[in-house]
Amino acid sequence: MSFQSPQAFLLLLLLPLVFFYRRAGGLSRGTEFAYLPSFRHVHSSLREKLSALPHYLNLLAFILLIMALARPVEGFETIREVTRGIAINMVLDRSSSMGTPVKADGSRNRLDAVKDAFISFVSGNGSDLPGRPDDMIGLITFGRFGETLAPLTLSHKTLLDFTETIQLIDNRDEDGTSIGDALSLAAARLVETEKKNRSGEYEIESKAIILLTDGQNNGGQISPLDAAYLAKQWNIKIYTIGFGAGYYRNAFGLVRKIPDGYGVDQQTLSQIAEITGGQYFTADSEEALMNIYGEIDKMEKTSHETFSYKNYKERFMAFAAAGWFLLILSFLLSATWLRRIP
Repeated sequence: MSFQSPQAFLLLLLLPLVFFYRRAGGLSRGTEFAYLPSFRHVHSSLREKLSALPHYLNLLAFILLIMALARPVEGFETIREVTRGIAINMVLDRSSSMGTPVKADGSRNRLDAVKDAFISFVSGNGSDLPGRPDDMIGLITFGRFGETLAPLTLSHKTLLDFTETIQLIDNRDEDGTSIGDALSLAAARLVETEKKNRSGEYEIESKAIILLTDGQNNGGQISPLDAAYLAKQWNIKIYTIGFGAGYYRNAFGLVRKIPDGYGVDQQTLSQIAEITGGQYFTADSEEALMNIYGEIDKMEKTSHETFSYKNYKERFMAFAAAGWFLLILSFLLSATWLRRIP
């Protein structure tokens, strides 16, 4: 228990004055008797023994009322931990060209490399990527159409399970590269999630999109630059990655390395990043792709904040009621059973 107005306790300094005043008054009103030795054997009644009770009741009431004036309160501290993280939507190209081998022996393709790099970015790889446990991360894939594969979530195990299921598009009608549509879908999902999380134990500090593609926009209803301006309006940064690494077999059956950045619309990807305040990266190998995720990880950081506040309950009434009760009791006793006759 604590007191909000402790200065009220200065009134306790008046108690000695009240005590001596009452004592002096009691002595002056006393009745004088001649000394009679026989009075020493007269026993006092209960009423005589309790004759000073009203005085002590008044004293105690005075103390209780002073305590009430000091505003006694009981506080219950509540600690609320708030994580301020980043909402990140991964926008991943799964068009048929992502099946291009990134190993000379053809054992791995671009999509395999991208999935592994993204999983390391989210969960960490034990070295240069610590993971993003406090970020809301979602996954959108696209070919000719954009699709929300995993909504923004803190449940990263579920997210990574969905990541493992990503397959190359094998339907010709669905194949293509609609970068603008995918970006606008990702931006809309970020804004929608931010509105739902304005209060609670998780606050979205900033929003970002990581776009990875190996081609050029060739479909969709929204152009990539229009999608970028939309993201800028919603304060969303877009980090773009052009992944043109790979090998091919020529007409003579010989395996050749694809020139760096071949087939990637680097100019558009660079403009998207510039418009939104992000950055454009180009990856020519799996190692380079992993390093790019490491750079993005350093750029976007999360923070923790702990807030504590107290809920106070006023105890004024309890002390005031007790004080007034004792005053009334003292008055009633003084006026009736313990009444003093001059």
